[in-house]
Amino acid sequence: MKRKPFESEIYFKLQEAEREAETIAKRYSSEDVLKAMREAIVPQMGEETKRSLRKGREEAVG
Repeated sequence: MKRKPFESEIYFKLQEAEREAETIAKRYSSEDVLKAMREAIVPQMGEETKRSLRKGREEAVG
């Protein structure tokens, strides 16, 4: 089966991450990763996108 270039890149990056994880004792929870992603992404967003995210979170919580 031939992989598309993007899929191949993702596959190889995941393999690389697995190999690296085997050599590092530190583990991150999914909450830690999501928090770090938000902290990196949200400051770059426009105000309209930020308002939309806040509204979605508020609706999810109820």
